Amino acid sequence: MSAIMVYKQAFQPDVESCFKTCVEALGWEYQPNGRHSDIHDIENTYMRHGCFWCLYENEKLIGMAAVHCIDEESGIAEMKRLYLLPEYQGRGYGGRLFTHALDYAKGQGYKTIRLATRYDRVASLRLIEKNHFQRIVKYDRNEFAELYFELSLNDYKMADHLQKSIDKDVLASYNAGIEINRLHSGLGLIEFERTKEILQETLPPAPAVIYDIGGGYGEYSYWLASLGYEVYLYDLSETNIEMAMVLSRNHTAQLKTMEIADARRINRPDESADAVLLFGPLYHIVNCNERYLALKECYRLLKPKGLLFTAAITRYATTLWAVTTYGVTNNLLDEPEFFEMIEHEIKTGHHIRNSDSSYTGMGRSFFHIPCELKTEIEYAGFVETDIRGVIGPAWLIPNIDDVWKDEIKRESIMRIVRLCEKEESLMGLSTHLLTISNKG
Repeated sequence: MSAIMVYKQAFQPDVESCFKTCVEALGWEYQPNGRHSDIHDIENTYMRHGCFWCLYENEKLIGMAAVHCIDEESGIAEMKRLYLLPEYQGRGYGGRLFTHALDYAKGQGYKTIRLATRYDRVASLRLIEKNHFQRIVKYDRNEFAELYFELSLNDYKMADHLQKSIDKDVLASYNAGIEINRLHSGLGLIEFERTKEILQETLPPAPAVIYDIGGGYGEYSYWLASLGYEVYLYDLSETNIEMAMVLSRNHTAQLKTMEIADARRINRPDESADAVLLFGPLYHIVNCNERYLALKECYRLLKPKGLLFTAAITRYATTLWAVTTYGVTNNLLDEPEFFEMIEHEIKTGHHIRNSDSSYTGMGRSFFHIPCELKTEIEYAGFVETDIRGVIGPAWLIPNIDDVWKDEIKRESIMRIVRLCEKEESLMGLSTHLLTISNKG
């Protein structure tokens, strides 16, 4: 079993050993303190402005590749360190790494990708030719390279799973306006109220800079702007951004920007935000590697010690909803197709609507368990992750919309939420999770 995995520090000994073997197999001298010094500082050389991948066969590292930015203004990336152990060559592994790197560069919005190589890298030259790279003049000070190539990514077709960071049906639903007033009825009332309380308790004072990524039509953005924060709103849905623009007419406090954007690539400088809200992408981006890219983008954007706030849906959300509405508004639990769907999502986290079921709820998504969510966030470099069950068991209260209108009852509900939100044994009962993490 083989897998391409994003680099982490634990892989470092394997990377150094594999790289040394590959270099020496080509008859070159391994120079860890010279032209190969980047292999000893992958985090700064590649991960800060790109990505480095490790190809494992079972538990053995057999290959690697990297992409990093060399000209941000012109949108130019460079592919580096494409190596494969000699005994694994000729079996398609190199092509997988090469395509993975191209998909990443295209997905990140680069216009061009370049690479430098030598005449004796025969396998690499075959991949370069196969992917229609064009020979260009020398573009760097690399004295070891002999050949230089580039590819325009405008016409490059990515692998299907990377063409959109969220499912097309989910995006279509948002473009149809399903997000309107979600936070003003039902369990959304509790989620919105407690999230605002936590933000007020933990955010730095205004006018700190906040990026609201995946922020819908700006419920949190406009509220934060009214408190004096400098807020930038980004969302993948055109309709959400259009609604945010319409809403601006009704607000005195204005946002700094409202842009259609992918959470994996936000057009803002490094270390420019005091806090980032990521209240949607982690459950609508179903591919783990893509969620990692979104989290690493947040890491890039945050200032040192900046705060990341993320939202996630718990693994049992659909099941809990179905149980509490069974026999009242639906009989979904009677359907074998629906049961298969929730059984699969409880086991794997992947929420995939069964076309043979009468269920018409949320489209393709990924649902977390708390420890898994923390691991993903901290794998991207964040530390001190604090997880809250931001709704807790309070959503079980009947007729929540009517009860919420009573100020005394509303406060009684919030006391329960605050009391239970950090209790690990109850987190699965909260349909939504909120995390607060520091940039390490």
